[in-house]
Amino acid sequence: MTSSTDSTRETWSAAIRYITGRKAAEESLGFLAHVSGLLDTQPEPAAWGRAVAQVCVPYLVSGVSIDIAGVDGPVVEPGGRFEPVLAMLRSAAAGADDTPFVISTHDKLVDVSRTVAGVPDGLSAAVVRLTFRDHVSGQLAVVRTPEHGKGPLGPADLAVLAELANRVALGNAYTQACAAAAPRAGSASGG
Repeated sequence: MTSSTDSTRETWSAAIRYITGRKAAEESLGFLAHVSGLLDTQPEPAAWGRAVAQVCVPYLVSGVSIDIAGVDGPVVEPGGRFEPVLAMLRSAAAGADDTPFVISTHDKLVDVSRTVAGVPDGLSAAVVRLTFRDHVSGQLAVVRTPEHGKGPLGPADLAVLAELANRVALGNAYTQACAAAAPRAGSASGG
């Protein structure tokens, strides 16, 4: 038989889980809205690429590497510390299929988690392709240290990363379309 104290604890525990989950979802939506705003307000690819990378760290991850159209090489934040690991991950994921490349100890990702030689123990990581309308414009690679407040990458993090990748891929597609249209616009007005 369950006492009323146990029932009250279960009710409060369920309420706290609901509130915490809802708060996390609201924060993720706010983060994605902010990223969308950056893509809209930063005119140069290098500026919005750097701005997006800077909001990812430390909110979402410990380190990030993003391919930005019109920028030579990936935009990395923070520079230096995670570059070798991010480069290893990007290389390992290059031959993988379209599903996110994941390294995580999260209990819901253990079955899909991969291993990469040289990646430090306890580090969570993911590599997601930047795809817009079947056009791949690069990769988004992230790492999260064991000390990060959000713990190992989990399914909710992968969902946020997928949405982030969609927004960056859209920004890349826009940049590429503008670059392709610029010579035509110049020749039409010079005529």
